[in-house]
Amino acid sequence: MSIWLQENERNAKSAELLKAIVREVYGATEIGVGHHIMWSTGSCTDEQPSVDTLMFDHHVAKTLWGESWREVLTALALEPAVTRDEVLRRLYYGRS
Repeated sequence: MSIWLQENERNAKSAELLKAIVREVYGATEIGVGHHIMWSTGSCTDEQPSVDTLMFDHHVAKTLWGESWREVLTALALEPAVTRDEVLRRLYYGRS
């Protein structure tokens, strides 16, 4: 399978998680998950080119995990890409 198809499959599998993150961080009103992650807040449209660029964005991490954002990004970086989205899912939904 090509790298493009693998990325599209990964994005589709994690679409609801990615949408939840974009809604929380950016207040998005419309979100599309395809090859890229795109959203609109009503006043502007933006995108991230991949799951990893969204999850490793410092603004996103600081918004979601506050003071522990560095530890979270380290844990994600140490995880192989094939299982990284599951770790992100646990970290995101496991916040207190």
